[in-house]
Amino acid sequence: VLFRSERTNVSEQTVTPTIEEYKGHELLVLNPDNKWPLKFGLQKAKLILAHVEDIASFIEDQEAKQAKD
Repeated sequence: VLFRSERTNVSEQTVTPTIEEYKGHELLVLNPDNKWPLKFGLQKAKLILAHVEDIASFIEDQEAKQAKD
């Protein structure tokens, strides 16, 4: 499941995720061309999917707070 944010321009800065290996485990690499790409393995990927609604709510709350400032 991939989400395209309509609230921010983050998705416009992203490139196709890649897979790399670290100590025998595959990692999903988001924004592989950035200075600090986001890398995580299977267990964290499962955790993210289990909490995708919480993440979306967090984003909405933070953007609402920023809009007030």
